[in-house]
Amino acid sequence: MSDHIAQVLSACSSSIFALRLLRNHGLKSDQLHLVARETTIASILYATQAWWGLAGEGDRQRLERLVARLRHMGYLPTDFLTVKTLAEEADRNLFKSISQCPSHVLRHLLKDKPTSSRSLCVRAHNFVLPPKDNRNFLSRVLYNVICPPMGDA
Repeated sequence: MSDHIAQVLSACSSSIFALRLLRNHGLKSDQLHLVARETTIASILYATQAWWGLAGEGDRQRLERLVARLRHMGYLPTDFLTVKTLAEEADRNLFKSISQCPSHVLRHLLKDKPTSSRSLCVRAHNFVLPPKDNRNFLSRVLYNVICPPMGDA
């Protein structure tokens, strides 16, 4: 994943140059924020569900430093979310889409749990849990839905 992150960071450097030009040509802060989100942040978050679990902590920190730099330079609002928060939100949104749409292309990867005649507690989802693996999107999101990480409580 380090090669992918390096490529993303390189593309973001070009975006920062373009943002600087836009600001120098008179683009206002709120418009710069919008452009930065739609270009630089979008390229960072592209397909995070596939690679986020495989990225090392150092690579994730490099991305966080880039977003902090964008905030510091005024290209993003000071209260802009972290890359980790945005990646987790993308995971939740994709899972919601997969679980609610029976014709979703990834729906076959979720196995419905057999129904029981017993009166059990309601679960956050009704899918069979695969072996836990935080690198795999489906495993990561299925476990996070029923047992959120400690920092999210």
